[in-house]
Amino acid sequence: MLEELRKKYPDLTFMEEIMRATNIDKGHWNKCPNGHYYAIGDCGGANQISRCPDCHAQIGGSNHQLLAGNSFASELGGVNAWDPIGFNQRVARGEINLNDI
Repeated sequence: MLEELRKKYPDLTFMEEIMRATNIDKGHWNKCPNGHYYAIGDCGGANQISRCPDCHAQIGGSNHQLLAGNSFASELGGVNAWDPIGFNQRVARGEINLNDI
């Protein structure tokens, strides 16, 4: 499938290829505690808990905060709907109250 995308869209970056292949065009890419990648769509903020399909570790989180051991996959180029480290971390630290927005 990736080769087909490269032929159809030769200027795609690696991350754009993944986005097209998975049909995820916004959100954040994260890693489970064991380093497996997963995506959170829409705004990219964690709002539910699930299991990694590879190792069954808990993934996701709540209130736009990732579970302990999960991390933002910055090496994938930062696919995001908003600033994943700046905005999300400021919300998590209580510097921004989403009720005030």
